[in-house]
Amino acid sequence: MLGFFRCLTSSFSDPTLSTEAALVSDHINMMERQLEIEDADKKAAPSHALMKQFPPRAGLAGQSTIATLYYSCLYHFDLPHTNCASPQSLSSLLRISEKEFVWTAVSALVRQSRWPDIERVLQNKGVVQTSYARGLLNRAGISTKLSCPFSWRNLFRVLHSNGIQPPKDFLARVLRSVTDDEERLKLAHKAHVTEIVIESLVSTREREKLAAYAATLTQGSPDAFKALQALNNTPGKALRCQCRSNGNRKETKYSEVNMYVLQ
Repeated sequence: MLGFFRCLTSSFSDPTLSTEAALVSDHINMMERQLEIEDADKKAAPSHALMKQFPPRAGLAGQSTIATLYYSCLYHFDLPHTNCASPQSLSSLLRISEKEFVWTAVSALVRQSRWPDIERVLQNKGVVQTSYARGLLNRAGISTKLSCPFSWRNLFRVLHSNGIQPPKDFLARVLRSVTDDEERLKLAHKAHVTEIVIESLVSTREREKLAAYAATLTQGSPDAFKALQALNNTPGKALRCQCRSNGNRKETKYSEVNMYVLQ
């Protein structure tokens, strides 16, 4: 580290190199923090459950900014923000963007199947600013809107990384935060979240598509029963055709979708 300091003072003293000097200074700060965390973790490793479950593949010192944040999210996610190894502390030091933080934190938490914590990461920071306040609302059963700083499609790719299948109820809660009907339906189909597929088709009143989807479900299953209930309670879009008779335009309404698909 001494060599870095000497380089900073001797080679970047010119005011025209202030931008480059700031980059070198940031790198020095990150290296110092990496060494501090690595030294503490080496001492704690024998009793650190996560390090036994997910042994570090390499030393932390010299790793990239995102790799350092991932390390912190994987092994130290629960530390208070005042601890130098916590994700919040590192994000502040390294000036991590919200998009970078969410992507990295979710990636690390998926590996541990920590679905409630992923929800907390995705909760709208503008609505509830502190993790403490969000925790109080969660324990009270009050849900807050989830948001994602990058595309929902990419979020679902991260959620299904490492060959892990997230719980359907968790995926349903995430999907309900997707405001675009078409995108929500596509993601629900791809993730096989039947509950949301049905909800989406009901909200868009696509009765014909709902009937076709219901026909693919296992007869007598809870999902098929939900689809049947939805069909019985959904008026749907009127199916119409246009024809001509005696030179006059005539409109004919088709009958409702036959319920045989669930019999």
